Amino acid sequence: MSSHFSSIGFQTEHPGEFVAQLRRAAEEAEHVPCPRGYYRHWRSEQGASLWIQFDRHDAMIGVTPCFEGQSSLRVGLVEQMHRSDDSPLEGACYGWAAPPAGDPHSGMFPFLFDLADAGCHPALSLPSLRRVHLSAFAETLQVHESDDAFHATQTAESQLATGSFIPARLLGREVVDEHHAKAMFSGHVLRAAELRNPLTGHPYHWLLVSTVGGEIDVVVDPTLIGDLPDAGAVVSGLFWLCGRLTDSVAERWIQWQIGWAERWLSLQRSWDEGWQ
Repeated sequence: MSSHFSSIGFQTEHPGEFVAQLRRAAEEAEHVPCPRGYYRHWRSEQGASLWIQFDRHDAMIGVTPCFEGQSSLRVGLVEQMHRSDDSPLEGACYGWAAPPAGDPHSGMFPFLFDLADAGCHPALSLPSLRRVHLSAFAETLQVHESDDAFHATQTAESQLATGSFIPARLLGREVVDEHHAKAMFSGHVLRAAELRNPLTGHPYHWLLVSTVGGEIDVVVDPTLIGDLPDAGAVVSGLFWLCGRLTDSVAERWIQWQIGWAERWLSLQRSWDEGWQ
């Protein structure tokens, strides 16, 4: 059965085997301290990663799988969330994809994503414009050879455009809890590859998918789709979303300056038009 962990090649027959894999990953991982404990961050060269959580007493309290690939979404972050079932080192962010310059409160679509290293960001400055590596772990996935093939699957009640994105808050509780970092979306496959987890030797599929809000790294348990889709194919499904903030302080300063300059030019144009 597929899972978030099997989507990056951690396929196990029993819990003891998975615990052994976690211990091995922790031994090879980078130590990342944070205010409420620390992480052991294991990352393969191809992008699959684990954020293994430890409290201040060195007890393992959780683990978050992630994929740190080629995506880099501009996101307007507006809310930081710690849910009742999160561990002290887990949390999520809510924001808008592809916001206009200087306005984090709007964009192509809103979405919630789990922050892989949430314990390193106990109090983000919000609202803010940030860059995010966003990975989508496929829970269901359909592959369509073309746009026409995708549109042929649509019903009169549900007509979705290629590249559409529906966050959990709009799906309804009969599909998924609104506080879960999940979404249904579709998009064109830009690139695809079969990757292999170096710890387990198991394969998994990676797709770089284009949506209306930007490119997203999608990882898939091969049992969900079989063969890799070709570039140009359309994929759609339900996904769990996980990400990391990737922009530096310098990059955020540059983005702020650009946004300020664009707002000033817009205001100046309004003044000029008012005098005409």
